[in-house]
Amino acid sequence: MKERETHSEIEEREMKLSQLRKSGEDPYKRRYEKTHMISEVIEKSKKIRKEDKRRNFRVSVAGRIRSIRKHGGVIFSDIQDSSGGIQLFIESKTTGSKKFGFFEKMMNTGDIVGAKGFVFRTKRGELSVWVQDFELLTKSLLPLPKEWFGLKDKEIRYRQRYLDLIMNPDVKEIFDKRRKTIEAIREFLKGRGFIEVETPILQPMYGGASARPFESKLHALGMKVYMRIANEMYLKRLIVGGYERIFEFSQDFRNEGIDKTHNPEFMLMETMCAYADYRDSMEVTEKMIEHAVKKVHGKTKVVYQGKVIEFRTPWRRMTMLGSIKRYAKKDLAKADKEQAFKTAKQLGVEVEKSMSWGEIVFRIFEERVEEHLIQPIHIYDFPADVSGLAKRKPDDPRLAERFESFVNSWELVNSYSEGNDPEELRKYWKKAEKDLKKGDKEAQRMDTDFIRALEYGMPPTSGIGLGVDRLVMVLTDSQSIRDVILFPFMKPEEGAGPKNPEQDILDQDSLVVGRIEKVKKHPDAKKLMVCEVDVGNKKVTSLTTCSNTRKGMLVPVFLPGSKYLDWKGSGKIFTAKESKIRGVNSEAIMGAAEEIGIHVPKEKREPLYELKSGKPGDKVNKHVKLE
Repeated sequence: MKERETHSEIEEREMKLSQLRKSGEDPYKRRYEKTHMISEVIEKSKKIRKEDKRRNFRVSVAGRIRSIRKHGGVIFSDIQDSSGGIQLFIESKTTGSKKFGFFEKMMNTGDIVGAKGFVFRTKRGELSVWVQDFELLTKSLLPLPKEWFGLKDKEIRYRQRYLDLIMNPDVKEIFDKRRKTIEAIREFLKGRGFIEVETPILQPMYGGASARPFESKLHALGMKVYMRIANEMYLKRLIVGGYERIFEFSQDFRNEGIDKTHNPEFMLMETMCAYADYRDSMEVTEKMIEHAVKKVHGKTKVVYQGKVIEFRTPWRRMTMLGSIKRYAKKDLAKADKEQAFKTAKQLGVEVEKSMSWGEIVFRIFEERVEEHLIQPIHIYDFPADVSGLAKRKPDDPRLAERFESFVNSWELVNSYSEGNDPEELRKYWKKAEKDLKKGDKEAQRMDTDFIRALEYGMPPTSGIGLGVDRLVMVLTDSQSIRDVILFPFMKPEEGAGPKNPEQDILDQDSLVVGRIEKVKKHPDAKKLMVCEVDVGNKKVTSLTTCSNTRKGMLVPVFLPGSKYLDWKGSGKIFTAKESKIRGVNSEAIMGAAEEIGIHVPKEKREPLYELKSGKPGDKVNKHVKLE
């Protein structure tokens, strides 16, 4: 029923649009002379009493129509601009019957209107504009959600933020507080002698964090490029060049999970300060955030989801090992790797034998301590194994001069005494490159240009990385990071945007590289061959009739549940399943060119597609690029 009503409303609006055009009325005006914001009218009208007409207080306002109510020979219409809302009072005697009839017949909620007149208050005390003339500025073709229902669906609110802002004006308050937060941080840092700088978003080599990047290609130079995951490495280059106190608000991009505190695109504020260490950064961090909280809230106490959080400095400080001792009741200060491993198992924390002492300690902290860190606190002296860019502590090289600041159990800030020994960093990145080859997609990369910069000499330095979105979440009592980003990333609506089934097929995690280990004839079918295929973590049986099948061949393998295209080139999509063919189980499907999205001449469609690189278990899209 609702869909039928909506469709009827759209048809009615489209019909009005057609009538407007036929009559020579422009439904999409070019400009309008607006003299007052609605908030200005409200502010200047505080002393106007009921039924008081201020004919000398003439205004020209404009905004979106939120409601239309007819009462005899009068129309009452509420309009809204970016500063507030006000009622329009339209009567036939004042505007003339033709103009009045136009409003009555042609205007809808959602239309944008300009109105001129004087200000008064009705008998009921409603501040209004007595309209003497008006103009339709923009015709709205889609009806707004019904007033009594509003817009509550979060999926729609995030995806159609424009509609969210129309229907829920209070949402603007969140983004006003976001703006004030950023302004306050900028004001604080400039007051301490920091200079704002800009660094590249598109980079030939990513770095500054352990995260999976977004990749692209710069066609002009035929080279791979990355969206930045952090701006740290460029800020440190500037310190080498002679800057001493710098900061940047940067949009960063990480190709990772999406949840209530993570968005693929997010805002990070990073500083670099020469001749400082991580303890100096602790002091700057807490005073900077305290300053921002006061600017936004006027006090240092904030209520977040029913919890009172006090940002007044000084904040608590606790070592990571000390926090594990306090909250997990385990003392790991003198524990070796084996003892740390046993402790993790006792606590029910999932760890692997291949992990180092520091990685195990960090995992215990994440899973058994973070949830307790509600009030602002600095957790410092992290394991060096998980802090590759930080200086090690001279009295205990297992630990690094690094801290993270937590609020509401979330990491808000990451900071350390920056490592500036080029040889130490080279060793760390060599190991990271090996980890990358082993499959760690978040491993850091060797940046030879940055090492060269360090070889010229970087002074002792410490930087701060603040997650702006998370801080704004706390300051606006927002449950999700999507609430504080105007346009958070959303999966495209079904049927929206260009479709690329070939790329979708290729990008599946379940389409992997396989190496044929054995080939033998099917016992009951002459043309069928039974193959044993290594797919990395196991070996599967796959049956094929392709004549080019041979031992040692690298082929794309569709594991059960993955999608594949019709090998004949029809464009149809099928789902890979285990099957039994004449008594032999086929556990996976080896792919031909068309099946993975590579279009080839008809005569080349039947043979298996041979991959030129890769090892069993790799995703095929790492080794195949569609044109």
